[in-house]
Amino acid sequence: MLIRSGDDWVRVESAHALWRVTGDTAEARAVLTDEVRPLVDGDVLPVRRAALRYLADMGAATEPVLAVARAVESSPRRLADSGGWRTFVQDEEIRAAAAAITRSR
Repeated sequence: MLIRSGDDWVRVESAHALWRVTGDTAEARAVLTDEVRPLVDGDVLPVRRAALRYLADMGAATEPVLAVARAVESSPRRLADSGGWRTFVQDEEIRAAAAAITRSR
């Protein structure tokens, strides 16, 4: 299956599609959760932002997902993978997804 791909984007987008088509959150959430864990350490990539957004859309906040969301919300630094004005946009996007996750609990 594509959710076991070695490519991060393929895995994340496949997990999102699997959830959208089947409505089953279990497999998709596991893949997306693995992808967002590095956000706790400030390791931000576009694919991680997408995975966090998808988890927020799913509304499936497990304890590991909540831990990541809380770490993102409490981070004192800007969470972004690029500089300039995009830093603020990306940080706000990540924090909005994290807030949606913690509110869904």
